[in-house]
Amino acid sequence: MDSEEGRREYLSGIRDLADPEVEFVSVLTDAEGGRAYRGHDGLIDWAKDLYGSFSAVRRDMGEIEAVSDTTAIHSQRAHAVGRGSGMALDFTVWVVWEFRDGLLWRSRTYRAREEALAAARGA
Repeated sequence: MDSEEGRREYLSGIRDLADPEVEFVSVLTDAEGGRAYRGHDGLIDWAKDLYGSFSAVRRDMGEIEAVSDTTAIHSQRAHAVGRGSGMALDFTVWVVWEFRDGLLWRSRTYRAREEALAAARGA
């Protein structure tokens, strides 16, 4: 999927799926000081940052595992090509989702399943 197509797909449903106060922290931004993206506009900014940095992005979701009534984890394999460098990246992250009133409220990615599971159990 090219970056523009991916960005449009991501943005098309975000307001229907995420709480207006949603918070997202990615392993990519965490490495840069832990920037959190907040609210619907924050998620839109994240998508712009991601798809602006990569010329191609594909994410393959693994099985979702419920940790509690409001928390789940899943793996996500990412394949991307750097826009400026042309360098191909292929890595797996673990995502913790927390829900409030049926909407995604908080999301954070981790490099290892054990980290994600520990964070999810502490939620």
